[in-house]
Amino acid sequence: MYRIIPLNKILREVEINVRGGERRIALHSEDIFRYGSPDLYPRREKVLELVKAVVKSLGVEAVSVDLASASTVMADPKLVREVGELLGLGSREFSFIELGIETSSPRLLKIIAPGKSKPFPAEEWARIVEDAIVVLNDVGWWICATLIVGLPGEAPEDIRANLKLIERLEPYNVFVFPLPFIPSGSLRRTKGVYTSDLLSSDENLDLIFLVVYDAIKKIRKLSMKMVMHAPPLIRQVLGGLLYFAATIGLRKLQRQMPSFNKRV
Repeated sequence: MYRIIPLNKILREVEINVRGGERRIALHSEDIFRYGSPDLYPRREKVLELVKAVVKSLGVEAVSVDLASASTVMADPKLVREVGELLGLGSREFSFIELGIETSSPRLLKIIAPGKSKPFPAEEWARIVEDAIVVLNDVGWWICATLIVGLPGEAPEDIRANLKLIERLEPYNVFVFPLPFIPSGSLRRTKGVYTSDLLSSDENLDLIFLVVYDAIKKIRKLSMKMVMHAPPLIRQVLGGLLYFAATIGLRKLQRQMPSFNKRV
């Protein structure tokens, strides 16, 4: 059930956290840009009112948000930029936000989450995801995106659609996390997926390989930025360790690249 917590209650929770010594506030939601909306379209005045009120709350030093939907981002990109400005994001300041891709296959999306792409058609979902990531990156968000592996009825062409999207996301600041299908709700009687099931599929193995390789490349590239808020000495040590570990990981994965390229 979709519920909207009233602003006055949120501000009381912020006040309690500040009194308890927590001055960095995270706004948790299923989709921050749908706050105050009774439908699939953002209510910009409600979202901006919420963010402004929390940012200006006495004792609050920083505010972050944790979840967004690609379709909502693209329904009002200007709102996303305005929220980013209120949170102080930009070329030098970044924050992480989670985005649920789940699948790049329009066929599977219509089965498991027919409303996820709305108000856009499911056939445009891959494009909507990529465009939303561009908008979020431009504002100052780095994305942690989830992709469900082993969905019921998943066919090789569905996995190939996921592979194609991952390759298209390579230039952006996005880390894709492949998650095994865990049945719940109307799918609770469906058999779950075990690690052995995933690794027995050449297509899924290729997808996991590509995601891991892409993530390690980006960790290596962004290692110093990822620890930019640490004290100078610690920043140098942690950044160096991240870079070194990612380099070792890349070298090990690159030894497997010939067989991977041959399969793909």
